[in-house]
Amino acid sequence: MLSQLWVPVLLQLLSPIVLLTVLAMGREKSDAAWFLTVVSVGLYLGAVATAGLWLVLPLSTPVVYGLVFMAAVFLSLHRPATRGPWPHSVTGWSVLAARGLACALVLALAAYAVSGRKAPDSAIDLKFPLRQGNYLVVNGGSNRLVNAHLEMNAPRFHAYRGSANGVDIVRVNSLGFRARGLLPTDPTRYTIFGDSIFSPCKGQVVTAVDGVHEMTPPRMDRAHMAGNHVLIKCRDVWILLGHMQRGSVTVRGEQQVAAGDLLGRVGNTGNTNEPHLHIHAQTPGTASEPLSGHPVPIVFGGRFVARNDLIRAQSE
Repeated sequence: MLSQLWVPVLLQLLSPIVLLTVLAMGREKSDAAWFLTVVSVGLYLGAVATAGLWLVLPLSTPVVYGLVFMAAVFLSLHRPATRGPWPHSVTGWSVLAARGLACALVLALAAYAVSGRKAPDSAIDLKFPLRQGNYLVVNGGSNRLVNAHLEMNAPRFHAYRGSANGVDIVRVNSLGFRARGLLPTDPTRYTIFGDSIFSPCKGQVVTAVDGVHEMTPPRMDRAHMAGNHVLIKCRDVWILLGHMQRGSVTVRGEQQVAAGDLLGRVGNTGNTNEPHLHIHAQTPGTASEPLSGHPVPIVFGGRFVARNDLIRAQSE
């Protein structure tokens, strides 16, 4: 996930600061241009709040942006101006047209971000596998803007197609941060590291892998994509829980498990560049390509989750 962070920081920090400054301090040539600026900035902030990757910046950042946005609108309304409702020059109309185009583009982006939260027609209902605090969905949802795993539907990723509806989860503290430090290289500084993972369903263990070495963030182990993991057959669907801590897996192949049984602990093994839990559902794969099954959407207790959803899970 860290490889995705720096561009979002630019889009989620610098761009909002610039846009809010322009809205608060700028002097528009017409009421129409002012209105399009307000709408465009508001839609952009809404889009990044919905689809942004809130890992370096805390989850509370969009709330701060919302408050600053309202203050900027207030300032712009009460600034003395002699503008009219419409532009009075060709240049003014050209600027207005450009603002209109920008507004349409941001509207399309915001609509696409929201559409990624639409629940699928059918999904397997699972019990949420974590219980130790507040968990943030990093990847999840029904389009690629909010769920990077959907890229696995491409033919070149056939061996891992089953993960296309996967969900990535981190734990955040009371301030909304998922780690002590911005990009720590020590896995233990990530809030979720070591959290207990419980079986999300009743079933039989297909595979249990332990012994893959822990990685130092942001290094990844592409030779063992799921890292230490447990694969469970729940009814006719396989459920994979991946990137577990080395030496923590408590079950073995063909073992029967009940919903809520301890499976292991969150680690940083496999194709991950920071500690998190990956979970996905799929139809059964093959012996040579166990993750090649058809992806199946999942819900937790009837709730379909998408990026930036917060799940409060406490010990039972």
